[in-house]
Amino acid sequence: MDVEISNEALDALFAAARAASPREACGILLGQEKRVTALLETANVHPTPHTHFEIDPQALIDAHRAAREGGAQVLGYFHSHPEGPAKPSATDTQMAAHDGMIWAIAGRPDDGGGEGHTLDEKGYTEGGSQSYTLDTQGYTSGEKGHTSRSFDVTFWRDDQPGFTRLSYQRPRR
Repeated sequence: MDVEISNEALDALFAAARAASPREACGILLGQEKRVTALLETANVHPTPHTHFEIDPQALIDAHRAAREGGAQVLGYFHSHPEGPAKPSATDTQMAAHDGMIWAIAGRPDDGGGEGHTLDEKGYTEGGSQSYTLDTQGYTSGEKGHTSRSFDVTFWRDDQPGFTRLSYQRPRR
């Protein structure tokens, strides 16, 4: 396991992706070392938020300032691909700083043999990506009369050679 993410942070990531859709959600991953304990959702200030994201610069400054004052460390960033897969896009690759930060990307389930797992009432299992089926009213799959959207999430390290996929674990509920 490369990263551990708290239940609250992963729930917040999926909620942000759902709420922002069809725009890209974005924000900051907070925690200590390799453990993401909180997610700070920020405004997507990019002029075309349906296909791009840009974290509000003031929110990023404030998060770094809080970390210097003893708060949670900025471990990385998250964003969603409401109409694309949960992996770095060509634009993500071009815009990345290659600074070693963690990126979490929520997107459509990978049909190419990914490691998706379905949410049940007991929580998630360990895996490289996780699925959470939602619709715009917050219903989960299987509820009669609602069209649902399923999101996977994957984690990546933004290194000099490019993005490296990370495994992760969410504590059991």
